[in-house]
Amino acid sequence: LALPHPPSPSQMAHLRRLILRPFTAAGHRLQLAYEEASGLKGVLDRHREVRDTRQELEVIREQRREATERLRQKQEELRPIRARIEGMQRSDPRFPALVSEEQAAERKLDECKADFERRDQEEREAFEKLTMAFNASHVEERAYAERTKYWGVAASLLGTAVGLLGSFILSYQRTTGFAVALEQQSKRHHEQITELQHEMSSRLKSEASEETSTHVETTQTARVEFLSAVGAFSSVLSLLIIAYKSGGFG
Repeated sequence: LALPHPPSPSQMAHLRRLILRPFTAAGHRLQLAYEEASGLKGVLDRHREVRDTRQELEVIREQRREATERLRQKQEELRPIRARIEGMQRSDPRFPALVSEEQAAERKLDECKADFERRDQEEREAFEKLTMAFNASHVEERAYAERTKYWGVAASLLGTAVGLLGSFILSYQRTTGFAVALEQQSKRHHEQITELQHEMSSRLKSEASEETSTHVETTQTARVEFLSAVGAFSSVLSLLIIAYKSGGFG
């Protein structure tokens, strides 16, 4: 059986993109939601507007410089024609051609002036638009800073409340655990004391029963000895009476 070939780096990269695509989309949605909620989206939009307006202004300024250069060139082209006309007699056959050339140069100069004025007006409008975009961006940034400050205060209060709640829960758990441990320890001590009391009670009962039996035996022994002594005394007394009666003490 032929072993399967390992996947190529491009296949591995494609597989990695397929695996990470849902997480990337979810992260993008979370980022957009955060930007929308915090006001960062407005700030980014204003910055983008400022950047686009600045680029537009740079393009218009470049066009204005080109229009200025064309106007200067047309003015330079018209100056020698006018100098030649001023130094030429009207009766000269070249005079009408120079006048026609002057008129054509003046028309081109007027076109360049109109183009320059249009570019200059566009530059002014773009500069005003850029100024307005800057002002709007600054306003949006200040609003975002204020909103961020409020969010920070709210987050600090929430964090403090969560910390206090966590400390209370930990303290409650510790107190409850200590109370349970103390109750268990007291219960064990009570059980030990109860067992000790039972043991002492049993021991005292056994000792009392032993003392009682010993006392009974002693009493019985003393009674036997007393009865024996009484019997012996009675025997001696009987012998003395018999002897007396028989005159043994004479």
